[in-house]
Amino acid sequence: MFERPLAEMQRRVDELLGYREAGSPLRYMIYSAHDDQIANVMEWLPATNVRQDTILFAANVFFELAYDEDCLVNTSLMVDCFKVYTRWNGNPVHLAPCGELGSDSCTYMEFLGVMRTIAYDGPYYGNLKEACK
Repeated sequence: MFERPLAEMQRRVDELLGYREAGSPLRYMIYSAHDDQIANVMEWLPATNVRQDTILFAANVFFELAYDEDCLVNTSLMVDCFKVYTRWNGNPVHLAPCGELGSDSCTYMEFLGVMRTIAYDGPYYGNLKEACK
C-alpha cells in the first residue's frame, strides 16, 4: 500500500534536488481503504502519541512531503530541506524516533528510516502477492 506513495515522494525529492528532470505533474495522491486497512496502518506505524480504540467512519491518515525553498538554495546538504508530516484524522502524529516528542514531522531521511524498519523484507520482497501466499 505504501510502495507507490513512497516512490512518488522520492521522485519529487529527486526532481527538486536536480537528480532527475521534472516529469510527473503529480502533487497529490489519495487512496481509499476499508477501516481495517486504516487500523492496520495505524498499528504498523510507530506512533507514540496515538491511541487507537476504534476506527471512525471517514478516518484518514495523511503523509505530506514538504520542503523549504530557501534551504534548497542556501545549503549544501539539500536532503535536509525536506520533511514529512503525518496526521491521523487531522491530528499530528509523532513517529518514533523522529525529532522531539510531540513533533508531527520527520526529516525525510528519518521518515525513510522509519519506513525501512517497519517494511516487509522477507521472502518475495517486492512481490507481496507471492509473499502473502
